[in-house]
This record gives sequence, structure tokens and C-alpha cells, in this order.
Amino acid sequence: MTDPILIPADLLPADGRFGSGPSKVRQEQVTALAGVWQSYLGTSHRQATVKSQVGWLRSGLDDAVVEDIRAVTEASGSLITKVILETAYLDDEQIARGSRLAGAGGADFVKTSTGFAGGGATVEHVRIMRENVGPGVQVKASGGVRSLATALEMLDAGATRLGTSGSATILGELRTLLAGGDASGAVDTTSY
Repeated sequence: MTDPILIPADLLPADGRFGSGPSKVRQEQVTALAGVWQSYLGTSHRQATVKSQVGWLRSGLDDAVVEDIRAVTEASGSLITKVILETAYLDDEQIARGSRLAGAGGADFVKTSTGFAGGGATVEHVRIMRENVGPGVQVKASGGVRSLATALEMLDAGATRLGTSGSATILGELRTLLAGGDASGAVDTTSY
């Protein structure tokens, strides 16, 4: 068994709000992480995640949202950045606008949710996001992707990456299909 990866306390959000604190806090965290990122495993540790300011977005404070995102993307240098919209809190217009603002702020990815807000990715939300980001911005569908059928629907809607804890089920179904068998329609019921 390998030792667990521990993120140094000085790199954790000082405000405890999973990265949704003031830009200055996140900018300092990203700068610190940029100096040591090679020593961490897993793609999520090599990507500077930014949760958009949901309240600002819902209030129409678009300039503040773009400024906040841009501060983090600029501090990230060559690190990949993704903006988490928390689509469960947004209506379709806000999802579309948030996706455009993430691109305007220089984000590499726009992501549906963390899972902390409840709900998860929907095909319609992924479609809206894809339609509103430029070709240089990728879309990550995360939350609720528990079957091969759902994974394929998300990819068809425009997702370029999936966040799922049901990968064993999804890959098992895919393996069966590739071997000439019939898909069972299995769904991972152990995750949200």
C-alpha cells in the first residue's frame, strides 16, 4: 500500500469554501501549487480548479466573474484551469453565460459540478455549455455519469471529459460490447 497523498496545509483554501474564496486567496494557492505540482499524482492535482462565483453570476456581475477567473488563469501559467459552474444552482441562461465567461477568462475547461451542490451533469446542461464555449475550451460532465449509456450521451452532447466514480461499470459494459456481447444496461448504484 502506498502512502496517502497529503496536500500541504498552506495550499488548502484558507476560507474552507473549496476554492470559492476571494481571487487573491486562490491566486496565491495556484502560485504556490505551480512550484510543486510535479510531485503530486492524479490529473486533478495538476489542474487549477476554479469554482465560479455563483452569486456573482446569478446577479449578472459578469465583469467580476471574468476578472476573478482571469486572475487565476494568469497565475496558473501553463497549468490547465477549469471553472466549475455548479449547474444545479443555475438556470439555462446562467449556464450559457457562465460558460462564455469562463472562456473569456481564459479557462481551459468548464465543468458542470463538484457534487457538493447536489445533482450532477445533465445532457441538456452539457449541450448548453458546449454551444457557448469556443473550440479551445473543453467541457467536463461530472456527477451522475454512472452508466455507459449516460457516458455516451454526455460525449454526444459535447463533453470532452467525464468525471465519474462509475468507471468500472462503464468500462465493463464497453468491454462486453467490444467483445461482441450485448450491453446489460448496468448502472453504478454506489455513487451519486
